[in-house]
Amino acid sequence: MTAVGKIVVVGATGRIGAKVVDILTANGQQVLPASRRTGVDVLTGDGLTDALSGARIVVDVTDSPSFEDTALMNFFTTSTANLIAAEQATGVAITSRCRLSVPTACPTADTCGPRLPRKA
Repeated sequence: MTAVGKIVVVGATGRIGAKVVDILTANGQQVLPASRRTGVDVLTGDGLTDALSGARIVVDVTDSPSFEDTALMNFFTTSTANLIAAEQATGVAITSRCRLSVPTACPTADTCGPRLPRKA
């Protein structure tokens, strides 16, 4: 695989993010793992601009810490706005967002929000 420049993986210490970092690194890519553990917070914006500086690609695999409807929507609305602002400020060329915490079905009616389909 040809190196494409700096790739920032946001949500890099999560289950999926860690795998993305491993695969990209194993393929010779220059990867910056970004997460709260590395000093980058998508909710507050802390560390975002520094992390994205010089990046060609941002891979966003963040996940909400809560599945409660209001908290979930707040997380994705705020984190996406902060990421877009930092991407624009630093001139990131390519962004890939993968939203992992929006289930396609719920096991019981009690665990689903009103806008999500339920398993029969």
